[in-house]
Amino acid sequence: MIDVAYAQTGLQGLGDSAVLMNILMLVAIFGVFYFLLIRPQQKKAKDHKTMLDNLRKGDAVITQGGLYGKITAITDQEATLEIAEKAIHRVLDERDREKLFQEILPQMDAFRKNGGGKLRKEDSSQRGKPS
Repeated sequence: MIDVAYAQTGLQGLGDSAVLMNILMLVAIFGVFYFLLIRPQQKKAKDHKTMLDNLRKGDAVITQGGLYGKITAITDQEATLEIAEKAIHRVLDERDREKLFQEILPQMDAFRKNGGGKLRKEDSSQRGKPS
């Protein structure tokens, strides 16, 4: 009978310590995630933004799509690249691409419903003639 009584009081004293250890483990896991995952990603994003802000006319760049060119004009929303002699390519900012896509989407749906780019009879007579 005495052994059981001592065992019960020992478990109650251990309960406060176990809760504290669980809290410390959660804090340690969060710290590891912060220093190994979150902080490096924030630093990489900051460096990328700094690099984009420092782009100037005449800089040579490679786009995400793999196009290599020289910047001929740049604004906050877009950059104009010369990828070959007299070959100009406009590159939009990611936020502007999404906004433009949402504006064009209804037009694309209407285009698909109307035959999706197939020439109509009246258009086929105009093929090859200068406009």
